[in-house]
Amino acid sequence: MNTSVAALAQESWREADLCLARACAECARAQRALTSGRYATETARPLHAAQEALALTMDELTSALRLRGLVLFGKIGSVARYDSAHHALELGKARVGAMVRVAAPGVTSLGRGVVLKACVRLVKSRKLLGGP
Repeated sequence: MNTSVAALAQESWREADLCLARACAECARAQRALTSGRYATETARPLHAAQEALALTMDELTSALRLRGLVLFGKIGSVARYDSAHHALELGKARVGAMVRVAAPGVTSLGRGVVLKACVRLVKSRKLLGGP
C-alpha cells in the first residue's frame, strides 16, 4: 500500500476512534442523568424503556471500544486529582493536583495513550469530598 494512502487510512481510523470515544462518553453522561436524581424516582414505562435502551447502547459502544483497543476511564461522579494529560476542565482553570469530579469518562488506547480526556469539574467544597 502506498505510504500516503496508509497514512490517510490510519488518520481515518484515528478520527473514527475519537468519534466512538465521544459517543461513548456522552452516552455515559446521559445514562447517569436518567438513573439519578428526579428521573430515577419516576415509574413511567417510557422512562424505564429509555433507561434500558440507553444501557444496551452503552454496552454496544463499550464493546466497540474494546474491539478497537480502547478503554473508558474515569467513573462519572468519582473524585480525582487533576492531571492535564487525562482531564479536560468544563470551566475555569485548575492547578495540577486540584480535586476534580468526573462529569464524563475519558478514553485511552493501548497504543496511543489518551484518545479523549475525561471531562471534569473543580470540587469547590470539602463537604463534597466527604470532609468537615
